[in-house]
Amino acid sequence: FARGGGGCGAMKKDKKRPIGGDGRGDGGARERPGGGDDARAAKRWRGGNEKKRTKHAAAGTSDGRGVKPTTKNALRTAQLDKAQLLLFRKFDYGALLWRKYYRAQGIFRDDDELDDTAAAFATPLPVTFRLHATDARANHLMKKRLKELQKVALVKPLPWMPNREGWQVVSTRAAGDDEDSQHHHHRRRRREKLPAAVAEVVDRGATAGLLARQEAVSMLPVLVLRPHLRAGDKVLDVCAAPGNKTTQLLEIVSPPDSARSSPRGPGVVVANDAHPNRIKTLREAIERHKRSDLEMQSLVITCAMGQDLPAPTFEDRARWSRGGGGGGGGASTSASTSTSRRRRGYDAVLADVPCSGDGTLRKDPDVLRRWHPGLGNALHQTQLAIASRAAALTRPGGYFLYSTCALNPVEDEAVVASVLLGPGGERFEIVDGFMDDAGLQKMRRREGVRTWGVCEHAFAGGDGARGDGLGRFDSDSDGAGSDSDSDDADDVALRWYDTYEDAEKAGMPARAPSMWPPSDAALGGRDLHLERCARFLPQDGDTGGFFVALLKRAAADDADDADVTD
Repeated sequence: FARGGGGCGAMKKDKKRPIGGDGRGDGGARERPGGGDDARAAKRWRGGNEKKRTKHAAAGTSDGRGVKPTTKNALRTAQLDKAQLLLFRKFDYGALLWRKYYRAQGIFRDDDELDDTAAAFATPLPVTFRLHATDARANHLMKKRLKELQKVALVKPLPWMPNREGWQVVSTRAAGDDEDSQHHHHRRRRREKLPAAVAEVVDRGATAGLLARQEAVSMLPVLVLRPHLRAGDKVLDVCAAPGNKTTQLLEIVSPPDSARSSPRGPGVVVANDAHPNRIKTLREAIERHKRSDLEMQSLVITCAMGQDLPAPTFEDRARWSRGGGGGGGGASTSASTSTSRRRRGYDAVLADVPCSGDGTLRKDPDVLRRWHPGLGNALHQTQLAIASRAAALTRPGGYFLYSTCALNPVEDEAVVASVLLGPGGERFEIVDGFMDDAGLQKMRRREGVRTWGVCEHAFAGGDGARGDGLGRFDSDSDGAGSDSDSDDADDVALRWYDTYEDAEKAGMPARAPSMWPPSDAALGGRDLHLERCARFLPQDGDTGGFFVALLKRAAADDADDADVTD
């Protein structure tokens, strides 16, 4: 998989290649397959990969908090091989590590809240859909029909979404649903079957371009951007596939009447993705959800690495009437005047980057069975490279939105902090109260964290991840989904590193200085206000897990940053 592309939730299972992987940093070794239950596999792992691990670890140096050049398929090195995956599935190591990891990160108030989150992730994700944001016809026709379905308890509006634009299906059943399949939901993905009356409305509405089926938290990035966008704006969707956010953006910057009412004319949405197959998915989704001619004229689709996108120059044309009066009380006259202004960069950039995807557990339970902290570590530098480039493409006074469907601070706050402390980061700040500005006060969210830990996993019963023992790790043996302690619970543990130097000395794969919380020296007295970021947990709004940060670039204050006008 080529680096840089792919939208949120890119940790799909793919036997041929990992999706979303690139930029592995220092490469890194595969994790040990296990302890005493697979001694032969462990022996093969120790003997066959030690030289590769040493070589990759030696290549993983970096200085400062800048973006390090990345190589392809970082995720491939972090994914489990067949022997490891067998052990993870047999002993639920993924759930155990997930629980240990997030207990230590300070995201949850206590174990009860962690239990609530794990329980919510074990339930199926509700089916949700969104009405066309700026088409009055959609609001009138669809809401009338949806109210009828609401009366018979088939659908309900999302309580936190303004203007009843978002709806949730109340009653669904899985194809082939029975007591056994419900009991084993966590073992496989469910295929939800809509009630016939709801399915008819959704299918007809999508075909007519009046609604789009979309996960609830996936609607948030564009909703957060919406107060800061207007008709005629130029917007970049860096990792656009499968296309739901792209269609949301088109509705805002090119509403039905923008050709007449907006002096700037219709807007532009550049939808980019790195992989041709995902571009194909994007195009098919847009064609499937019929878009108006005006919206289609505003859409540009590109295929490029997110971190390599060029900075465009747009020409905005503005028109206004200029009145003039004749002498001696003659009748006044008016003339239409037009001018053009060249602007470099985008009014807004949305980067919903590839991630480890542990916020999608309700949709894809298998993610938990394969989960370990090395996945987020391996993706961090790719995420930072994409985010840094996205920020650089944001014009003065514009907005940059960063989001993931991962709860992991290494993929979330660590990336945001590194953008703010990186080249040009002094021009940005996290917008305070962006959820309230978007009218999303009813959507419960958690503040971003200021501190977090960095670790890898290791197996007991042997020489540790790199032949030097387990070192410091969380010895808690209470695994998610298990009510009892067992000997297996201590077979796998987390090895934490207080500093980048500690990780470098130990040879931790895919390490980078930017993964750790910034030091006081790096901050230089600056408050990044990471608490302004928003994290969403599944139990709060019956959604998936998600992370959003909205950054604003300061207006131009010198000639180099000023718009070029002719």
